[in-house]
Amino acid sequence: MVSLIKNPFVITGKSTSFGTFHLNTFNNATLYVPIGTKEKYKSTEGWKDFLFIEEGTGSGGGTTPEPEQCAKPTISYANGKLMFSCATDGATCQYTITDRDIKSGIGDEVELCVTYQVSVYATKAGYNNSETATATLCWIDVEPTITFGTGATAMHSIEALPVLIQTNGQVVSITGAAEGTEIAVYDVAGKLVGSAKASVGTTDISTSLHDKDIAIVKIGSKSVKVVMR
Repeated sequence: MVSLIKNPFVITGKSTSFGTFHLNTFNNATLYVPIGTKEKYKSTEGWKDFLFIEEGTGSGGGTTPEPEQCAKPTISYANGKLMFSCATDGATCQYTITDRDIKSGIGDEVELCVTYQVSVYATKAGYNNSETATATLCWIDVEPTITFGTGATAMHSIEALPVLIQTNGQVVSITGAAEGTEIAVYDVAGKLVGSAKASVGTTDISTSLHDKDIAIVKIGSKSVKVVMR
């Protein structure tokens, strides 16, 4: 039998009544494991009960086939929550979120970016990690500030829409912008490389940009920098 798991986890061995494998399998079958992992298997509970452990596939070539890769996750946002989904059954999404809000400085005004850079990949035992999916989450003001009260007790409320920006090849996709909002994409030199009006759902804008180029996405009056992937 062949195992593609590079980092074996504990299983129940033949000393229990409910071993992961039949007693005859532990005693007579040859367990083929990935190259360089034999000692890991020989020291891991359950796996070490196999009397015969060899590296390779047992096909004579001595090489282990490349494990299947997890599907690239998708990123979405709704009801105040970021959501990740992977088509690989049982895969776990590992995410990183960084924000660009200004934390300290000097001056009379502070411009809050309210922008989050999101990256996520999927992982599963026995599989290679997926490609990393990335997105930029920001909020676009859609109404003037509404003030409640006066003086030092005044409170301000700003209506804003959450907008998710993603790239795929040369396409920039914007989800959540108000229908009809002007969206323009520029390169770092300020040249217009694509534009459209926001539609219901997701608006896709084709550009002339390439992998790792910086795109400046202007949604209404707000500009956000994203990296093409």
